[in-house]
Amino acid sequence: MKIFSKKAQIALNSDGGIKLNLGAGDTFHNDMLNVDIRPLKSTDIVADLNEKLDLIPAKSVTEIYSRHTFEHIDNLELLLSEIKRICMPGAKLTIIVPHFSNPFGFSDPTHKRFFGIYSFCYYSKNSYFKRRNKFPKYNESIDFFIDNISIRFYRNTWVDRFVNPFLEWVFNKTPLVLEFYEYRISYIWPAWEIKFNLIVE
Repeated sequence: MKIFSKKAQIALNSDGGIKLNLGAGDTFHNDMLNVDIRPLKSTDIVADLNEKLDLIPAKSVTEIYSRHTFEHIDNLELLLSEIKRICMPGAKLTIIVPHFSNPFGFSDPTHKRFFGIYSFCYYSKNSYFKRRNKFPKYNESIDFFIDNISIRFYRNTWVDRFVNPFLEWVFNKTPLVLEFYEYRISYIWPAWEIKFNLIVE
């Protein structure tokens, strides 16, 4: 890791309340520390998310946002363990990743893994879903509370822009309907991405 901005130096030397945008790229947030593997103009912290976030103090982070980054991670469990370490209890996580039915997801050679609606259930103690509500826990030290899971569709064509907002409203209505979508519909009408809203316990 390398501290790349004065903004990050000040925040990391404070008493906490840090907000991180992991894998920020060019989509930076002014109210967060933007973390990326590349030293871009908007980057506050240069870090490889496959390695420990050793310059970020334990229990100092109150919020994490990450969009289309986790699918590029080799060592996902290490990253989740580090997130658990650096976050205060009650910290909010927003993690957005491509849905496994996204046809473009398979084209990107840098994608290491695919995500479905159940992916974070393996790292949670609460039963968010009804149809399938038991998951093996491969690492008991990583346990997030699942607050909400939703899918989003593309807006590329006029058909997408007309139909997909309605479909999002329908399929995100309840966890049971979301399960029905992924089990029965996702290969007919692919999703673009999934948004996981998690809370650190």
